[in-house]
Amino acid sequence: MRTKQTSADKKLYDWFNSNQTKLVIPNIQRDFVWKPAQIEMLFDSIYRHFFIGMFWLWKPDLKQTKDINFFELPNIITKHPELKEKEISSSSIAIIDGQQRLTALSVGLFGQYQDKILCFNSGHKKDSSECVFSFKYVKDI
Repeated sequence: MRTKQTSADKKLYDWFNSNQTKLVIPNIQRDFVWKPAQIEMLFDSIYRHFFIGMFWLWKPDLKQTKDINFFELPNIITKHPELKEKEISSSSIAIIDGQQRLTALSVGLFGQYQDKILCFNSGHKKDSSECVFSFKYVKDI
């Protein structure tokens, strides 16, 4: 007998992939400031199953948000990024805390950081069977 999957059973990628277009950034949030090395470290932490903190998300009430501007969650970071304004709907999910990490996930999984993509490198140490890995932004694959 198959049981229904709960939100606790979902993997981060699955949840993020199914909700990315619903996520919005309210104008109270600061700009995205993370550098590529910070995104690489976030993915390293996720890969190693380290705790990456919690996210505080909000289902905005359309009647109560008329004075708040919302923006799309970007997946491409350019030298001078600009957020695109987005109309919210009843399915929108506003990011109250964790915007840097969620933007980093969006950029790392589905986009680019200044024309570079995030790659996973794995191999073995020379003269050893020890596996080494890293996440790294690269221009060309």
